Amino acid sequence: NIIYKANSLNIVFENGDKFANIDHNTSKHLELVYNARNLNSSQNLLGVMNFTKTKIGLNALRSNILQPLYGKPPPSS
Repeated sequence: NIIYKANSLNIVFENGDKFANIDHNTSKHLELVYNARNLNSSQNLLGVMNFTKTKIGLNALRSNILQPLYGKPPPSS
């Protein structure tokens, strides 16, 4: 078990309508996180973009690939 100090953990829930959901078949065919021919290969989008140093960074990158933000682009100046 992990015990956290009082008021040391801040959890923020984002509204789900800001994120696109990519279904399993689409992820598999686009090879976003796994290579279709070799599951142990890093020849996929996640493997190419992974310059993270920690497991948490890798999980955040995987989450951003599988559930990207969508919406209006920011205004150009």
